Amino acid sequence: IAASVAIKDEKAVSEKVQMIFRIGFIIGAPCAAAYLVLGKDVLLFLFGKTGGQVLSAGAIGLVFIMIAQLSAAITQAMGKPFVVSINAVIAFCIKIVLNFILMRIPALNIYGVIHSTTLCYVIYSTLNLTYLYITFKVKVNWKQVAIKPLICAVVMSGISYGCFEGLRHLIGRERIRMLIE
Repeated sequence: IAASVAIKDEKAVSEKVQMIFRIGFIIGAPCAAAYLVLGKDVLLFLFGKTGGQVLSAGAIGLVFIMIAQLSAAITQAMGKPFVVSINAVIAFCIKIVLNFILMRIPALNIYGVIHSTTLCYVIYSTLNLTYLYITFKVKVNWKQVAIKPLICAVVMSGISYGCFEGLRHLIGRERIRMLIE
């Protein structure tokens, strides 16, 4: 990206940005789906403890963390690391305020921190993407880049959950079932 920006090849920059986000979604969407569907069981398998609901609750945030990190890397590659830092500080300040507000809501409790983190990364990625769009005219075709990997991740998580529940009825032992899955 840095080389394409240096020679002002906007088409190459756009193609590389599309590719980066596509690869990110191909990797990140299934990870988020797996945390969402199997978070509780994975935590129970690895540590023998409950609390996987917290892991599952943060799964949606993984998608926004991925977008934020990729957009930050792209912005830095375009020679604007200061912008990324400013955007991170803005998102962080909003997260701190949201932590205090959401944690005080008894129905949310620790989930308030998870929701504030998700919102923090939504803001951070939005600021980075807006800067890329305004300054470098970078447009991401989200339909092409994100929809197919997200659909595949949903199908994958549905199949995984179905297999896991099927094995639950056939094999009673948690650890063996997780190893098979």
